[in-house]
Amino acid sequence: MRVVLLALAALALASGVDAATPTPTPRARSSSSPTPVVLWHGMGDNCCMGIRGIGELIAREIPGTHVHSVMLGSNPAEDAYRGFVGDVNAQVESQCETLALDARLAGGFHAIGFSQGGQFLRALAQRCGDRLNVRSLITLGGQHQGVAAPPRCGGDATAAAAAAEEEEEEDDGEEEEDDGASSASVGALCRAMTDAIARGAYARFTRDRIVQAQYFKDANDLASYRKHNPFLPDVNNELVDDGGEETRNETYRRNLLRLEKLVLFKWTDDTVVVPRESSWFGTYAENDRGGAIVPLREQRMYAEDWLGLRALDEAGRLKLLEIPGDHMTFTREWFVTNVIDAHLREGGGFKGAAGRWWLGGGPWRGGVRAFARWLRGATTRRRDDDDDDDDDDAYGIE
Repeated sequence: MRVVLLALAALALASGVDAATPTPTPRARSSSSPTPVVLWHGMGDNCCMGIRGIGELIAREIPGTHVHSVMLGSNPAEDAYRGFVGDVNAQVESQCETLALDARLAGGFHAIGFSQGGQFLRALAQRCGDRLNVRSLITLGGQHQGVAAPPRCGGDATAAAAAAEEEEEEDDGEEEEDDGASSASVGALCRAMTDAIARGAYARFTRDRIVQAQYFKDANDLASYRKHNPFLPDVNNELVDDGGEETRNETYRRNLLRLEKLVLFKWTDDTVVVPRESSWFGTYAENDRGGAIVPLREQRMYAEDWLGLRALDEAGRLKLLEIPGDHMTFTREWFVTNVIDAHLREGGGFKGAAGRWWLGGGPWRGGVRAFARWLRGATTRRRDDDDDDDDDDAYGIE
């Protein structure tokens, strides 16, 4: 039991249906009012630490934007704690209630989830469509198909370790340590930790308390995953009833289809999310944990459109995008260009900047500065970033 708990702690601390696509819910707001933004941070952060800089950046780039950062509990310290310990279903429901009471969000809002905050915001969009108007959902490094191993124990590490073990077996008997032996040791540790997590993640004590266990998905034991995982099988519409029949919640599909767009960012070299393709709904093939990846478009989930992802994709409203680097590493320049300008700024590009200048009151409300920033482009932002490298680090949320 001690090994199981230690492994779970390591996981937490390091880390065809042809239906018509409904028209997105209209926004009840004036054309000059920026769409509000809701942020849900990842584990290790809280409402008011690293993610606070993201909120300030959005408000600075789009003046007048109301930014709400999710806080679980009554203070930032409890919020950070609840990123590791708690009932995810209860957390999502509490945020449904909190956001529904914010009159500034009544006309609709953009939702941005970082790491595990991505799948939590998706659950919110699917479950709370009768109370909330989520216009768009953007996730960065989300684990939409869960995680299957501790951080840095992905398929690449497993394959490297296996190769190292083969080389070690063929060794002439030299006793000096080498990189192969070191890799083999890491691989053995990864396998031991993953096996321990797989044995303990679905135990009642763990699954009811450890947040990361509630999106752990063992491809080698999907029956236990569907039966005992209290969160992810439900929001992914892959539950099976007591009689062995698959069940689908049509409300989840209908609510996700209300999104104007669903934008999923995956880090190209992510070593924390295992497998990294989970950020795009990719998953290990059944009974092949650590092996072959089944992309979203090759899954039954997509072909039968359990969640509406196929309909969104065919309508051009599903975006699968990449971020260079490892988990939760990006600069202000990257975020402004690829998130704010591309998905938050009304109209985007020249139209967005110029429109904000005129509709926002011209030079008397900071419009000249915004317009000049657009003219200067990324060069100015790059120079600002170079002058303050420490500030950039604040945008690596985890």
